[in-house]
Amino acid sequence: MTRAKLLRRITGRLSEEEGGITILGLYIFLMMMIFGGFAIDVTNVVQARAQLQIAADNAGHAALFWRDSHPPGEAKEKALEIAYLNMPDATFGEILKEEDIEFGTWDSITRTFTPDAMSKTAVYVSTKRQSANNNALSTYLLKVIGVANWELDTGSVWERYQPGCLREGFVADSIVDVQSNNVYRDGFCIHSNTGVELNNNNTYEEGSIVSMPDWTTDLVLPSGGWESNDGLNDALRDGAFEFDMEQRINNFVVALTDPTSEEYRPYTLSPTPVSMSRTDTFDATTLLPGGVYSVQNCSGNQKLTIPNSEVIVGVVLITNCKIQFGASAQLIDSVVATTNTSASSISAAAGFTIGADDNCAPTGDAQIMTLGGISIPANLNLFGAQMLAAGDANFTANALGTQGASVVVGGTISGTSNMEMAFCGNGMPSNFDFDFFRMVM
Repeated sequence: MTRAKLLRRITGRLSEEEGGITILGLYIFLMMMIFGGFAIDVTNVVQARAQLQIAADNAGHAALFWRDSHPPGEAKEKALEIAYLNMPDATFGEILKEEDIEFGTWDSITRTFTPDAMSKTAVYVSTKRQSANNNALSTYLLKVIGVANWELDTGSVWERYQPGCLREGFVADSIVDVQSNNVYRDGFCIHSNTGVELNNNNTYEEGSIVSMPDWTTDLVLPSGGWESNDGLNDALRDGAFEFDMEQRINNFVVALTDPTSEEYRPYTLSPTPVSMSRTDTFDATTLLPGGVYSVQNCSGNQKLTIPNSEVIVGVVLITNCKIQFGASAQLIDSVVATTNTSASSISAAAGFTIGADDNCAPTGDAQIMTLGGISIPANLNLFGAQMLAAGDANFTANALGTQGASVVVGGTISGTSNMEMAFCGNGMPSNFDFDFFRMVM
């Protein structure tokens, strides 16, 4: 074989081998493009979906929060506003439309949402990036294999709820300090966002709750406390929830004269307050059932007094004065509220009763609230009673006169000994509600 022929043969073989390598290289390059494109585009879609979910979550919370005090249309407008603050339409297109926001009800057992246009209890929000909205998520390298867009949609369901401890129980942002020989019945709750201090010889029925952020560090017991507090170990829970008592009380006071509010009293005949003076007599002859009364001419420690043994029924009293209830005075189907900020802006003599002793009937409950503190040193009777204070609450309850009690304060609760705290359940329908919002799906 001549050198030239050998050279051509070698050259030909090399060309065939080089050709084979080039085709294999193209396959490898294409596969790399596909896998690389898949990795890049999948990462992009995960990020985009997370962003879309956050917009839905924020919009859902805004819609339900706003719906509490606004018509459905205005609540939806607020949800749209929040959604587009998260994802501006100039960049992301139309991710949310008004018809994609539905109010309704949430069944926590079946985990189903049922639309109801006038509901205030739950909302469903669906955000989208789809071709139909001209905002589908474009791909990068996957265009090579014909995948031009991702179609994305996310949903979020929020519900309005009230923690059980805020329906009946002792709840304080600061310390809850209760003493000895107390009985807490099934359903009753003691909660503090700071810590709970207990003494000896208390009983906690199955179903009662004692909660704080971390009971292993926030619970204070005397020596032998575990042995002498029957049922305490099973009652302990970890938990915390924020509430601004000053703001809540201010809102409740405003709501008392707003007929459109859920907090407006059903026994009120007219929302327009009757103006009274601190020097007037505050008894059943002047505080007539169905009336809303306002006393706003106090300064400093000036107070108005409810006389001894007086029974006030079906009344709303709003004042900036300190309030003193006489011995054995009683409130039934009534609200007494003061914006006075003194440490003892509401006080009472022995035997003061809040609510009617009616075995937890759905009427007869009563509420007192203050931007200051509550001080009731002896024999307080609570029957479907709610006491709210931005400051502290110090009281001595009657051992046999407590059935249905909600004490919620921004400061400290100091209770006493020999109390039996019985749980009413549905017997306190006129309680001022502490609404919270949570995402359920």
